[in-house]
Amino acid sequence: MPNPTTGKSTLWLQLPQAARVTFVVHDIQGRQIWASGVRDLGAGRWPLVWESAGMRVGVYLARVQVEGQTWVRRIAVLR
Repeated sequence: MPNPTTGKSTLWLQLPQAARVTFVVHDIQGRQIWASGVRDLGAGRWPLVWESAGMRVGVYLARVQVEGQTWVRRIAVLR
């Protein structure tokens, strides 16, 4: 949220227990353009933030991996 965005996007992740989390953003052609690195997060609700300011207008794919499971969300960047 917000989506579409003109700056910062936040995805919220709810973890029932501690887990290793990776948050990566790809352009629509599949090229990785940003990564938060691997983080060990405890149980609870966590914000995953991507600063999209300065990125080209378009659709990006946010990929979150948690202990072998993957979720992908589209983020539209506008001016």
